[in-house]
Amino acid sequence: MTQAEQPPVPPAPKSAASRGVEWRLVKWVVNGTEKTLVPDSSVTVAFDPSGKIAGNASLNRFSGTYRFDLDGRLEWPRAGFSITRTVCPQPLMAQERTFLDSLRRTTQYRVDGQQLVLESLSGATVLVFMR
Repeated sequence: MTQAEQPPVPPAPKSAASRGVEWRLVKWVVNGTEKTLVPDSSVTVAFDPSGKIAGNASLNRFSGTYRFDLDGRLEWPRAGFSITRTVCPQPLMAQERTFLDSLRRTTQYRVDGQQLVLESLSGATVLVFMR
């Protein structure tokens, strides 16, 4: 897809995030069941208007690309995300894998005040972030 065919980046107030703004995961639902984060762990995402995403998957940092449009549709890279490979306790490793899988399953976004809500088309996966 050429640059001209890519969806335009919405103006800053309506975009999923802006450069330097990090969103912290506060709610995570998969197949109707809310997942609990490993104690003392943090999951974050930051969206750059250029189409790059970066964040903390629990212990390791991840990065990649995204695309969204004004209708709230969200697309992730087919190749997945790049992630650092720091070894951490098994519960954190499992949480990272599951989070990145959940993130890739989201196809819709909306900003609701200070919340960023990402969800799958069916609504089976929901990630809620706060600024």
